[in-house]
Amino acid sequence: AEHEEQTVLLTPDSYCWEEIFSGPAVPISIRHVSIEDISGIKFELDFIRFLLMYSPVLEKMIVKPGVNVRPELMTELIRFKRASGQAEVIYNGEESVIYGGEDSS
Repeated sequence: AEHEEQTVLLTPDSYCWEEIFSGPAVPISIRHVSIEDISGIKFELDFIRFLLMYSPVLEKMIVKPGVNVRPELMTELIRFKRASGQAEVIYNGEESVIYGGEDSS
């Protein structure tokens, strides 16, 4: 099946991650995801955490921060638990790869 690239704009008022974190009925079947221009605020990190926790076939996540992002953001991403032992997180679009699967938070 062919997949289309989609852009979804989220606002803090459009969802409640606390309700979603109980887990989706069906695991998320994404293999690659790119998240750009993040600022590191809570709802963005919650979204990334959600994708990592419930995407057992995830292979690669590229996270590109926006301007003035606090340096601790990469450390937070490293600590997120991942459903896929093969998931790699590439921060800033560079080849600094963080492997997951056994990390916990």
